[in-house]
Amino acid sequence: MKADQGTEKNQAGENTEDILTTESAGTPAGRRGKKKGVKWICLGVVFALVTIVAAVYIRIGVYYQTHFFPHTVINDVDVSGMRVSQAAGLLDAVIQGYSLEVTGRDPVTAQSGTVLGMVASDAVKLAYTDSESELAQLLQDQNWLAWIKSYLSRNQNSIMLDRGTAIFNEQLLKDMVKSWPACQTENMVSPKNAYIKEPSAESPFYEIVPETKGTELDTDQVIRLLGEALGRLEKTLDLEEMGVYTEPAVYQDDASLTVPVDTANRWLGTKIDYDWNGNEVVLDADVIRDWVTIEDGTAVLDEAAVKSFVNACARKYDTYGKTKNFVTTQGVTLKLSSASYGWRTDTKAESEELLALVRQGSSELREPVYSHKGMIKVTDSVDDVGDTYVEANLTDQHLYLYKDGEVVLETDFVSGKISNGNGTPAGIFGITYKTTDAVLRGQNYETPVKYWMPFYGNYGMHDANWRGVFGGDIYINNGSHGCINLPPSMAEQIYQYVYTGFPVVCYYYEQPVAPEGAEELPDPETAAQVGNPEAEQPASQTENPGDTQSPSGQ
Repeated sequence: MKADQGTEKNQAGENTEDILTTESAGTPAGRRGKKKGVKWICLGVVFALVTIVAAVYIRIGVYYQTHFFPHTVINDVDVSGMRVSQAAGLLDAVIQGYSLEVTGRDPVTAQSGTVLGMVASDAVKLAYTDSESELAQLLQDQNWLAWIKSYLSRNQNSIMLDRGTAIFNEQLLKDMVKSWPACQTENMVSPKNAYIKEPSAESPFYEIVPETKGTELDTDQVIRLLGEALGRLEKTLDLEEMGVYTEPAVYQDDASLTVPVDTANRWLGTKIDYDWNGNEVVLDADVIRDWVTIEDGTAVLDEAAVKSFVNACARKYDTYGKTKNFVTTQGVTLKLSSASYGWRTDTKAESEELLALVRQGSSELREPVYSHKGMIKVTDSVDDVGDTYVEANLTDQHLYLYKDGEVVLETDFVSGKISNGNGTPAGIFGITYKTTDAVLRGQNYETPVKYWMPFYGNYGMHDANWRGVFGGDIYINNGSHGCINLPPSMAEQIYQYVYTGFPVVCYYYEQPVAPEGAEELPDPETAAQVGNPEAEQPASQTENPGDTQSPSGQ
């Protein structure tokens, strides 16, 4: 009974299922059910695919938790896909075969850039100790979920890792460095300061001798610098650039050398070509080097030496006051002093000007400053009197006026009275000045003259209209007080020819001797030049010793 019911139910169920199937296939409700089923199937497939892809992505990402991304380069080493230990091995491999080249000054020649030694990694047991920990930190910082970005990127991910300091055996390094010749004390040369070389016969100028670098160095500092370079795996180390050498204290460009040398050499560069009374005197470095010194970093010019040079040249080339040979009209050669004639250097003024020229380093042609000049400059064949002068023959009491070697005028005269020692001095003189309408004054007289031409103190030439006769031996007992008395017409003509500095040559063939008890004749070498006591009154002059002749000539 129960079995029948079950069968029946089964049949009924089958029937129902068929009915439903029929309905779902044929009715709108059936069609909706079919679409819904396809949708769920698609969703299921997609989910399955996503799950598979995610699983694969994560699995790959997990791989990159222990490996470096593609295109990863650390310190120029490609570590793509490597574990930390693999990458560390490659990075540490750079130490193998590494060496440090050490350069400096050659111990013999001090030549810069010389290779002093090489430090190989294996010689000092150079190594890193923290490579894996540093790389592990880099890997930990790597975002493993972003591995796909590394695959797709074409750019290289370059990382420069600060490796820190490599370690080495310090004792091995010390022993190596101390074995190098350049680091051995006995091979080291101390530096030398630049210095000033004084002038010599070969070089009249000061020179700065450059400093010598030397090869003396601090070995301990060298070892320290090498250790730092090894730690950074540097390839070269220049000890000179690192300043390990003992350097000179004074270099050739030091102002303590250049300033005084420049100053001294400027002075030594002076070139003065003197025309010193017809004589060529060259003043250049060969002379000046004895005047110039450098003392305590300062150039010093010896002013006393400059003055001594001027004085020496003046003594040599000046003719003023010196004895000269003079050939008289009669052809007799006499030696005559020149107490107030000739070339005389103003040594004070010339010394001051020469000092200024030397300090400036001047170069020029020059004549010295003269306080007195002769008629012409002296040469081998001509004296400073020249061929234009007054010649007064005191023995014969006759005067010649020469112009350009020719006698243009001659006349008798009366000179100083010999009997009382007032004779006219012999020598070579120059006209001091000339003036007209002078009054000659002495102790016992006052005599006007038309033409007054003093040539030695107050000795001079003038007209003497009180005399009626000139020449002969009048001068012995009836001469003047020392002046040369001229006929008025001759005095006028002579006055027209002469000028300041015009030579006047007075001579005796034999110096006359004054009678016993009389004054000695004046000596032009030692007699004081009285000068012109009434210089501000040119119309009134004092003759020395004066003219004692009366206007009548008696």
